[in-house]
Amino acid sequence: MGDTMLEEASVMVAMAQVLLQKAKSEVLNESSMLDIFHSLRKAAGAVEAALNVVREANAPGDEVPDDLKANMIDTLMQISMAQAQHVTIRKAQMQVGKNAAITHNLIARICHDTAERYKAMERIVARLVGNPKKPNNVAKYFVAHMRYKQLYFLGMGYSMLGMQRIGQDDDVGCASGIRNLMTATDCFDKAQVAANAFCDSARTIVYVDTRMINMQLDECRGMVQGVLDKAKKSNETVK
Repeated sequence: MGDTMLEEASVMVAMAQVLLQKAKSEVLNESSMLDIFHSLRKAAGAVEAALNVVREANAPGDEVPDDLKANMIDTLMQISMAQAQHVTIRKAQMQVGKNAAITHNLIARICHDTAERYKAMERIVARLVGNPKKPNNVAKYFVAHMRYKQLYFLGMGYSMLGMQRIGQDDDVGCASGIRNLMTATDCFDKAQVAANAFCDSARTIVYVDTRMINMQLDECRGMVQGVLDKAKKSNETVK
């Protein structure tokens, strides 16, 4: 009975992986966001169902495959939800200036929450690593993913906060905004290092579009640097 239930859980995890791959293969734009979001939520639901089946099977630990261990499945579910939140952030960014309720400050708070989600997941992932000197490939992939995403969303959060403060159009707001943007640049630089490690570890696990990841980081740095240059110039003019 336990073996049958574990097989059922394996099918659910496989389905989740297909949904995650489908979401990753889509080009993220205004028309595709809803489909991507639904794929990610379905993936999270499939993983949660698999986790419940594994718990119900109550099989001895040494009989449970590595990819069905509770920490691994929980991590996969949390990643699916965090990626769905990323889609929400991108959608909100497209609405800035069009919807008065969507502000840079609001997006900054969502980015901060997403970064905290990834930070919290690191504690779960740490239990997957096992021997830190010889971590398995899946654990290395998850650890690298957590660190890259955490730094990426921290950078996004600080950049949104900096833009909000610079938009206040006063000396204090401009100075604070510049500091926030400089912190965002530092986060994106660190995210690039983490992204390289993530792409390297992903090669044996799943396809990752390294070019797209690097392009996104370059765009983020370019956007922040552009706003930062204008803010510094404005600040010097006032002085």
